Amino acid sequence: MKSKRKICVLTGTRSEYGLLRSLMRAIEANPRLELQVVVTGMHLLKEFGRSVDLIRADGFKISSAISMYKTAADVRSELPASVARLVDKLGKCVLEHQSDFIVVLGDRVEALGGALAGLTANVPIAHLHGGELAAGDMDDRIRFAISALASLHFVSTTDAQKRLLRAGEPPDRIFVVGAMAMDEIFQARRSFDPGQRKEFRRKINLPADKPMLVVVHHSCGFGTDREYRYMENIFRAVKGYDGIVIGPNNDPGHSGIRRAIRETFSTRKKMSAGGSWSYFDNLSREDFLMALWSADCLVGNSSSGILEANALYTAVVNIGPRQAGRQRNGNAIFDCNYGLQEIKSAIREALNFSKTHKIHSLSQFGTGQAGEKITQVLSQVSLNRKLIVKTHF
Repeated sequence: MKSKRKICVLTGTRSEYGLLRSLMRAIEANPRLELQVVVTGMHLLKEFGRSVDLIRADGFKISSAISMYKTAADVRSELPASVARLVDKLGKCVLEHQSDFIVVLGDRVEALGGALAGLTANVPIAHLHGGELAAGDMDDRIRFAISALASLHFVSTTDAQKRLLRAGEPPDRIFVVGAMAMDEIFQARRSFDPGQRKEFRRKINLPADKPMLVVVHHSCGFGTDREYRYMENIFRAVKGYDGIVIGPNNDPGHSGIRRAIRETFSTRKKMSAGGSWSYFDNLSREDFLMALWSADCLVGNSSSGILEANALYTAVVNIGPRQAGRQRNGNAIFDCNYGLQEIKSAIREALNFSKTHKIHSLSQFGTGQAGEKITQVLSQVSLNRKLIVKTHF
């Protein structure tokens, strides 16, 4: 009997895990593949809600947990050593477990560490969501560095494919599979019904007859003090509405955002004028999608606003430059800068649009089969020297 190919999937954040989950399940269901799950990064930090527990609750067996961050401290000078720890420990892990592929997604330092571990351990790298643009802090630099190291590229759109081709990646290594987020969103759209909106709002103590906002905002390399001021402006702008706030990831500057959240929810002064709000460090993927489905508008700079929200018929206010250049999956994404009046105006525009227009996603981001398409390639592609030692065109 032919041995199964061992696919090591690396995950370091709650948001990226939510995108990877459909692929992980597809790997488990494929008789030719064996799933190896390695968790690292924010998943293991108590201050960020230890989202590793969500992965276990989903029934996945964790092959290895690698603590790359010594603490949750917001210190950029710690990043080089953190990435080095991940490269060292993951390299040893994939050699010990005889992994045939390392799968990484996106543009974060955890994914970069995974790619460097694959490079130095001579394990081919499969990169998801390469070829996209979103300047962020280091995002584009990391994403295209990973693409240069990767053996296989699974991209969301033909635009991303064309960028990788222009960068010299071999055409037979690039597969257009659609956006990973759409896998579970298509499932959710089939199963969700309007009654669940009211039930979800009741569950989080929000009225069913008023506009609901979801606020998800991450740092963008501006430094702790500016990130604090920007987050305070967001809170001022949403005063009087109802909604939920979900904590940021651990990008440099996150402590400023978290300080603004902590002060707001400890005093409740800034959001007390007629609004009802709740805060969550993390939500399960099901609850997060239900929150988007139930909301009238997503506010912040999360990539979920660019890829996911419109697909669940929810308008988006996209604040600042974090997602600049990224191809948008929908017709109701309203950009603004960090000024208080700009944010207020964009929220009003988004809410008015949702009353007068049908919000929809775009067909070029796929039909919810990305995980299945990726597993087909991973189970069939030839494993040889040519796969790793590629020629750029």
